[in-house]
Amino acid sequence: MSAVGTSLPFARAAAPAGAWRARLFGGASGMALRMRQIDWENTPLGAPESWSHAMRTTLGLCLGSRLPSSIYWGPQHILLYNDAFASLLGTKHPWALLQSAESVWPEIFDLMLPMLRASYYHGESAGMEDSPSFINRRGYLEEFYCTYSYTPIVNEYDAIEGVLITVPETSTRVIAERRLHTLQRLGLSTRRARHSEETLRVAAEVIAENPYDVPFASLYLCDEDGEQAKLCAVANIETGAPLSPEVLRADSDSPLAHFVTREPRPLLQFIDVTAAMQPLPLGAWQIPAQQLAVLSLVSPDTRAPRAVVVAGISPHKRLDDDHITFFRMLADQVMRALGEAFAHQQEDDRIKALQTRARVAQQEERLRIARDLHDTLLQSVQGMQFLLEAGLDRVKAGDPSAADLFSRALNASKHAVAEGREVLSLLRSSSHGVYDLSTRLDNLCAELTTETDARCVVEVEGLERNLDPSLSSELQVICREAGLNAVRHANARVIRLRAIFTDDLVVEVTDDGAGIREDFINNGRPGHYGIRGMRERAATLGAQFQVQRRPGGGTAVRLTLPGNSAYLD
Repeated sequence: MSAVGTSLPFARAAAPAGAWRARLFGGASGMALRMRQIDWENTPLGAPESWSHAMRTTLGLCLGSRLPSSIYWGPQHILLYNDAFASLLGTKHPWALLQSAESVWPEIFDLMLPMLRASYYHGESAGMEDSPSFINRRGYLEEFYCTYSYTPIVNEYDAIEGVLITVPETSTRVIAERRLHTLQRLGLSTRRARHSEETLRVAAEVIAENPYDVPFASLYLCDEDGEQAKLCAVANIETGAPLSPEVLRADSDSPLAHFVTREPRPLLQFIDVTAAMQPLPLGAWQIPAQQLAVLSLVSPDTRAPRAVVVAGISPHKRLDDDHITFFRMLADQVMRALGEAFAHQQEDDRIKALQTRARVAQQEERLRIARDLHDTLLQSVQGMQFLLEAGLDRVKAGDPSAADLFSRALNASKHAVAEGREVLSLLRSSSHGVYDLSTRLDNLCAELTTETDARCVVEVEGLERNLDPSLSSELQVICREAGLNAVRHANARVIRLRAIFTDDLVVEVTDDGAGIREDFINNGRPGHYGIRGMRERAATLGAQFQVQRRPGGGTAVRLTLPGNSAYLD
């Protein structure tokens, strides 16, 4: 095959001009109508009656195709195209018709020329999917992607007369997939953030991975009074630049100062770049951004801190609806993540406070138990000492009543051992390593029935939830005290330990014993710490505490804790 110019080396049979052109430029497309009106004799291609069969056939296919198609004819690569291709030309249509490729596409002609030559002079075909380039079809160099195909047009004399190019644009899909990936990464990555500063740092890391749609960004966290904002993170911009000062004050001369305010502002605003904002980082491009997107992020929870994000906009893509939607979704993602991080932070602070309070209470309780143990043993031993000394004196004097003193001393020693064992068991239970409440109650049941014939039952209602270990331990201690009272003082035969998991956590200890006396309900028996100690522990946990006589006999001890303070999840 050989290439030929626009002057064809063969003659054509004469035919009525109207008939030829009606057949060649038939159809209702805009370009067919336009070509019917052209004075072809005064164009580089000459009269259509002189064109080869291959040329007429290819042009007919081009005009009838729904894909963006074009023909570059002859060594000057004169352009013919269809309606779909006209949208790719933008403002160059209809001027581009019958112009050379170099004139129409000066910005990408260096990319096109090798493939045009390979097809026109050597009969080679070429193609590529999602080929990137920059074309000027709206007055600026626009990021553009297409899947193109170059095919030589060969006439009946085996000569190449031109090149047919189909170029379906894929810009919308390619860019949408890139933006969607950024939004998905942002949603997944910010889930691990536990406070506001960490959220903005993670968001900056994700944004930095897409310097095409967001060339750079500065992320600020505002203070409570709305007077200044602190720079928490940056993406593809140096700290301290005009658009990334470390502290942004409302009363400063920064071009962004007016965005630091507690006054309501739109979620998304677009502003033009000014001289005061220069210099700007380029991101993935060779020219700086011409516009900025300012995201004013206010969480629905008014207690959460506000944030301001200043982001560059790609200079190679106009701010259309898709572009605006991307920034709006970006703002929504970061705002949602800030709200979740604030909730996590509040929960972490609450748990830490609860743990600290429980540790302090536990330490105080250990000290109290140690003091009680010391006092109990000391008093008991001193009492036994007095009894034994008196008994010895009576033995020396031959008094037969000495045996009674020794018997009383033996009873005192048994009482001391019992009280000491009870205090030590409280120490062991408060440091138990099991965290789930049902297991703790099962262990407590086994303990309560070790030295008695009483029956103990554990009941769990609802789906068991995770509790803080300190809270679970404190509940076990309270239940143990209530259970021991039922066994030792009320002669109970059946003890029920119930844990009810609903919106609130309810823990109950009920028995069928003699029932507590009405005058003991508030402070317990004189000289005993049981009821009073349970009330103090419940108050430390923030729980409601009730002790009641049961109508059918026995006692009911009930604790109620709000779920938002009891459950870890």
